[in-house]
Amino acid sequence: MVPKTYSSALKSYLSLSLFSVLVVASQIALPYPKGTPFGTALTIGQLTDESRMDPWAPTPRARKLMVSMFYPVPRQRCRNVVKVPYMPPTTATVLASQIFGLPNGTFQSFDLQVCKPASTSSVDLYGHPVAIYSPGFTSSRLLSSGIAQAISSTGYVVVMMDHPYDAGFVEFPDGDMIPHSPETDNRIDEAVNTRVADTQFVLNKLSTKAGLRHLVPGVFRGLSVKRVAMFGHSLGGATAFAAMFSETRILGGFDLDGSLYGYPKSEELPKDRSFALIGTPTHNSTNDVTWQDALAQVKGWKKELVLAGSGHFTFTDGPLMIRLAGLQGILGPELEAQLGTLEGYRVFKILTTYVTAFIDFVIKKQSPTLFDAESPKFPEVAVL
Repeated sequence: MVPKTYSSALKSYLSLSLFSVLVVASQIALPYPKGTPFGTALTIGQLTDESRMDPWAPTPRARKLMVSMFYPVPRQRCRNVVKVPYMPPTTATVLASQIFGLPNGTFQSFDLQVCKPASTSSVDLYGHPVAIYSPGFTSSRLLSSGIAQAISSTGYVVVMMDHPYDAGFVEFPDGDMIPHSPETDNRIDEAVNTRVADTQFVLNKLSTKAGLRHLVPGVFRGLSVKRVAMFGHSLGGATAFAAMFSETRILGGFDLDGSLYGYPKSEELPKDRSFALIGTPTHNSTNDVTWQDALAQVKGWKKELVLAGSGHFTFTDGPLMIRLAGLQGILGPELEAQLGTLEGYRVFKILTTYVTAFIDFVIKKQSPTLFDAESPKFPEVAVL
C-alpha cells in the first residue's frame, strides 16, 4: 500500500483495539504455539551500529535499533510458560495517546505467552536458520509478534526490527524515545535504503557471539546467517525486496501487501533469489504498477497470491486480536476494509502457514507446492 495512507489505516486499527479494551476487562493472551516442534522464547534489546550515522537524527548520532527475537527452545525445556506484555507500558501509552490520540490502556490489555528457559547458559542457536522481519511504515514490529512467534515455533530464529524515525515510535532501554519523523514521509526510497542498511547490520551483528550476547547472554557462538529469508508487511515487504539486490545472504523475500520502493530499477534480481507477494482483492499486480515493474525484474522463482476477504491490516496480528477480544462481526465499514472479514484464527493460520512454507523453500529447499496452485485446505488464497 502507499505509505501516506498507512497512518490513517493504523488509526482505524488502533481505535478498534481501544474498543476491545473497553469491552474486555481482563488481560487477553495471544495463544502459545501448539502442535509444533518447539517452544519459543523471546528476547528484546538494543543494537547500535557505531560505524554508521543515523541519516534521520536531528543531531549526529550512531544508528541504533530495537529488535525482538523469538527463538526455538526444545519443548522439554519449556515447562515454564509465562505471560509478558504484548507491548512495553511506555510504548503502549505513547503509541495510543501521543501518536494516535487514544486513551492509555489500548495495548495494555494484550499479553504474549513465551517460554522462560531455566537457564540461557550454553545456549546454541547456530543450528536454527534465521528469518528476519521488517514492519510497515509508521508502524511497529510489535504488531506482528504473534505471527513471528508461530513461525519460530517451527524451528526458526525470527528477528524483528524497528526502524527509528520512520516507525511510529521506538523506545530504548536507556530511556531514549524516538517518535515518527515527518521528514521520512516524502523520502520513501531513502527510508527503504536505510532499512536495508539496518537489515545488513543486524545480520552482521547477530552472526557474532558478542553481538548475539546482547540478546541472549549465554550463547557461545552467533547465528548462522549464510542463508536467510526475509518477510515484511507493507513497506517492510519493500525492504525485503530491495535487500535482496545488495545482500547476498538473503535468498528470498515475502512481501505482505506492500507497494515496492527503493530497489535498483535498472537491475535484474539474481536468478538464485526467490520472491513472493500476497495482496488483497483490491491491491495486487493488476492495479499496483510497482508490483508489475518489480515482478518483471525477478528472473528466478516468483509467485503472487491474493487473499480473499483481506484488507491491508489483515497481514498483522490485528484480526487475531479482534477474535480474542470477541469483537468479530460487529465492525464498521471502514474498519472492516482495513482488517478484512476473515475470522482471526483462520487468517492467522493462513499467514503463518504460507510464510513458513516460503521460508522452508528458501532456506531448506523444500518443494513450494503450496504456491503451485490453489490449495483445498486454503480456498481463500488464489495463486496468480
